[in-house]
Amino acid sequence: MVFGGIKEIFNRIGDLTVNSSQKVGGGVQKVSEGVQKPVKKIRKVQKPKISTPTFKRESKPEIKEFDSSAIKPSPKVIKKRGMEKDEIAIFRDLIDQKYERKEKPDEKDKAKKAAVRKASLEELLKEEEKPGLDPKLILIIGVFSFAIVFTIIVILGFGVEIGLVFGIIILLMTMFIVYLPKIKTGGRSTAASKELPFALRQMATELRAGIGLHDSMRSVAMSGYGPLSEEFARALEEIKYGETTEKALIDMSERIDSEGLTRAVYQITRTLTSGGDLAKTLSVIADDTAYEMRMKLKDYAQKLNSFTMIYMFVAILGPVITMIMLIAASTVMGPIVPPMLLLIMYLFLFPAIVAFMAFMIKRLEPKV
Repeated sequence: MVFGGIKEIFNRIGDLTVNSSQKVGGGVQKVSEGVQKPVKKIRKVQKPKISTPTFKRESKPEIKEFDSSAIKPSPKVIKKRGMEKDEIAIFRDLIDQKYERKEKPDEKDKAKKAAVRKASLEELLKEEEKPGLDPKLILIIGVFSFAIVFTIIVILGFGVEIGLVFGIIILLMTMFIVYLPKIKTGGRSTAASKELPFALRQMATELRAGIGLHDSMRSVAMSGYGPLSEEFARALEEIKYGETTEKALIDMSERIDSEGLTRAVYQITRTLTSGGDLAKTLSVIADDTAYEMRMKLKDYAQKLNSFTMIYMFVAILGPVITMIMLIAASTVMGPIVPPMLLLIMYLFLFPAIVAFMAFMIKRLEPKV
């Protein structure tokens, strides 16, 4: 707005100037005809055009291509020095020795590796045939150890209670040693059952892709499915050393206590003998196994609710209620339980009961 007003003021001033010049020019024209009439407005006066000088570009000099044919080759020729016969023979011997080392390994190393492989396979196959300690013998040793420890502690004057506690601990350790192999086998079977649906789906996918049964088994053995991969690797080793595929798979199902694996092995052996779509069969078995596993886990979760109440009562309320009852009885009837026995109960008995319940709950975990 400000610049517009200033511009308007200057326009008006210019108009006034033009009008006054027209009046002056008219009077002068009467006196002298040589004076021309001025233009109407100063704004309309044409500015003189300034001509800019033009410069011509000089043409660049042409660059001639370099003609390599113009250079004549040097007539001097460098000749290679030839190898003598002795040098050629030495190099030939070195090359022959190098290829012999690559193509022909040492026969002693070969025999050693084969012997080690055979020995490891024999150890693997005879692992379950190793004679172990008789469980009855272990129990007898445990009973004798209980009697000896109890007698020694009583003779030393530590009391019958402490003797019973240490004797019971030794007896429990003996029973644990007896059942340890079964516990290991059960844990191995449970771990293999958890991975079974995934392994069967992997085998079915690879069979659909055109991979053979042995290659799919090798893929499962190298996929990190824990005990299941180890069992597949063992079955492949048995097949490699002359065992039939059906027999190796049946032995594997006998080593792993799993209904799903037994069913899968049965279907595989049946398909191999009679023919059929093995990939489709394994896929159906994998789906059935996964569904069965989900249902068992659902039942297990419902059982845990009741076990939670029992666990809380034994671990928390049991010791507290026992202590309250003992204090109430001792105020009326005097000391009922010796302090040492009370200490043993709270240090060994209740923790042992809690640990046993946790162990049993873990053992109830479902497997396929």
